[in-house]
Amino acid sequence: MSHKEAEEPLEGHDERQEKELYEVSQEIKEKAELPQKTLRPRFAGAKVPVAKIPVPGEAQQIHSDVDHRYEKKRPLFLKKSFKKAGKVRVGRQERRMLLIFFGLVVAAGVIAGVIFLPTATAVLRLRTAPLLVDEQLVIGTAGEADDTVVPGTAFWREVTVTGSAPVQNMETVGEKATGTVDIVNRATEVQRLLERSRLVTADGQLFYMQKHAIVPPNSRVSVPVEADLAGESSNIEPQRLDFAALDEASQQLVYAEATKALTGGSGEEIAVVGEEDINQAKRTAGEQARSQAESEIRVELPEGWVILEESWTGEVVSFDAEAAVGDKTPEFGYKAKIAVRVMGFEQKVLEEHLKTTLEERLDDDYMLFPGPIAYTKSVSNVDWDKGQLKLAVRVTHTTIPSLSLDTLRDKLAGRSVEEAKEYLEGLSGVRSASIELWPFWARSVPRIEQRISLELEPEKQP
Repeated sequence: MSHKEAEEPLEGHDERQEKELYEVSQEIKEKAELPQKTLRPRFAGAKVPVAKIPVPGEAQQIHSDVDHRYEKKRPLFLKKSFKKAGKVRVGRQERRMLLIFFGLVVAAGVIAGVIFLPTATAVLRLRTAPLLVDEQLVIGTAGEADDTVVPGTAFWREVTVTGSAPVQNMETVGEKATGTVDIVNRATEVQRLLERSRLVTADGQLFYMQKHAIVPPNSRVSVPVEADLAGESSNIEPQRLDFAALDEASQQLVYAEATKALTGGSGEEIAVVGEEDINQAKRTAGEQARSQAESEIRVELPEGWVILEESWTGEVVSFDAEAAVGDKTPEFGYKAKIAVRVMGFEQKVLEEHLKTTLEERLDDDYMLFPGPIAYTKSVSNVDWDKGQLKLAVRVTHTTIPSLSLDTLRDKLAGRSVEEAKEYLEGLSGVRSASIELWPFWARSVPRIEQRISLELEPEKQP
């Protein structure tokens, strides 16, 4: 081949030659970039007879200028033509394969929807009968031979708490209302009345006689009186007062009349520490101690154990208040040491025992309504030294006619809504039944039993 011929474009070469030229140029470029000592054939056993392929110098240069995006790896769907470098197009065959694949996915989804999606929910309203059982149990250490013993133990803490308590007891400090009243005696006998006898108004105001009185029959005697409490509220207008110690019939014969207003009451209301304020402070200290101890005790509970909430106790070991009864202060501080105790027990054992007790009391044609068992508890006696507690339990549960849910699903599978409803309402103990299908295009109960849901509703709640 002459030099002139090498400068002219190659004619008649096919795509296979063009591909070989491209691969050769890439291999030459890679070898040139590697150190001389590491040059090896790219694929073991593959050699390219360069000398036998007419590769003009300028033709190699043409392929060396191809976009570098195609130097390392040829894309999967690269179009064979290199006229426009950098553009990748999906071939007709590949598009056809993708359309077939997506068509199969859609068809599989439709088939799955027809077979598996439909569901049915049957709701049965059943005739019920209540069942009530009273049981006496013992919460104690595990390993007891008696089956009425539920594994449990006592937890306790001695907690020191401090705080302040508001004073709720209010008293009025000041002057008391005073005055004179007439003691009226309409009886046929002499009435001898003691000093400090109590007289009360219609609205509950209390006054004390300041001296004794002897009142002849059908007469009256004046005596001085004083209000029980200080303050302006003790001032009253003229009115009748009854003796607090007499019955209603006697009050009609012997009574007092304030012909003039009783006045002189004045003062202000202030907080004065009372006995109930001290007791309330002790209760508050007990609640504080329980709150501090409860979080620690719950952490110590073994797995599956719970606290018997009815067993919380707080014993006041010591209580120091910064005020005494009668002190005039709106609040007072305190420091207390409280012994907190509570029982913990294994809840699963208790509930299984109650369920067994209920089943033993069932009639032959009834079963327990599915669901948790409702019960109430009360502590009848506790011995903290032995770590035992007697528990009275009342269990109230609903019973329904015996039904086999698996059998019902088998009987309903494949039936129409009308047939399934008629079958359910014909069962003994079933008051009414309703069936709902999903989705909207479903016309019968699914044949797959797992797609049938049964819901039982008692006619009356326990």
